[in-house]
Amino acid sequence: MGRKRTAEDRRRHAEQNGYIDDETAAAVDDNPVPRYILDYTKERYDVQMELWHEATFQTTRQYFRCFVSGWNIDNPKALIPRDHTDSITNYIKKLDLSTATRQPTYLTLENYMYMEEQLWKNDGHEYVHDAYRVFISAKLKLHVFTPARIGEVSEGSTRAKTGKGLRYKDTAMLVAWKNGEPELRYSLKREFAKGMHDKERQRPTHILYEFLPSQPLIVQPLVFMLAIFLARGAFKNYCTLEQVLNVKPPANRRSWVLEWADHVLDQPVFPEVSADGPTEKIQRATSFSKQVKALSLRAGMEHGVTIHSFRREALIQATSESFP
Repeated sequence: MGRKRTAEDRRRHAEQNGYIDDETAAAVDDNPVPRYILDYTKERYDVQMELWHEATFQTTRQYFRCFVSGWNIDNPKALIPRDHTDSITNYIKKLDLSTATRQPTYLTLENYMYMEEQLWKNDGHEYVHDAYRVFISAKLKLHVFTPARIGEVSEGSTRAKTGKGLRYKDTAMLVAWKNGEPELRYSLKREFAKGMHDKERQRPTHILYEFLPSQPLIVQPLVFMLAIFLARGAFKNYCTLEQVLNVKPPANRRSWVLEWADHVLDQPVFPEVSADGPTEKIQRATSFSKQVKALSLRAGMEHGVTIHSFRREALIQATSESFP
């Protein structure tokens, strides 16, 4: 005779065959169960849901401005009067709309160093081509050490599918005297500076300098720019790093321009990269933004940074130092 089954044996056997007791059954329904999240994360989600469910003051005002601009462009003989727009704008202020905004992010130079170290020392991410690491690092430096907008360097969303952005003909590599020693400098004209599309002579210029005191080689502004230029055969009269570093301006000149080769003048400085290497297509701003955000998260930052974070920090530094 076999062993007599206990109540526990019968319960276990029933469960194995699909039995669910009344208490468990009452708690089971067809609603999906979300995963548990921390209170801090829930607070962040709540802010976004507030913005989603209720139009904010800034959003409403911006949409109205866009509508007025679009209407006036399409209907030049029936313009919306200025007093009407002012009146509606003032009315929007009285609607008691949400004033919630996204918390701005700032990127310190210390955090930037973490990103560079992640990229070159600790990053296990498999890029489509190793050249991407060089381009990402060089482009990061451009945004860290100048207040350039992303749309001035990459193909911005406002110029989607136009191929417009920073090209070799918009830049110049030169050697200038500094304290009796030659120094490389990379100058780029802001062809697509905000609000200056029709003011070519007034467009400002960014400059990257060769030497950054008391900083490791990995963050020197021109290290990877030179690698890009030499690999592309961008210089007309120089083929090696030694030749470039040996260039000195004439004694009676303050600087000497290293001419670009004719075949690169219309090429993008920062192209898209395929499995076969750099292409002739300029990188889109959205593509680079995603790369930067992903890199910052892999570097251990709590929130993914954006190019605006770099530029905001550069402007703060410039203001604090009273730079022109």
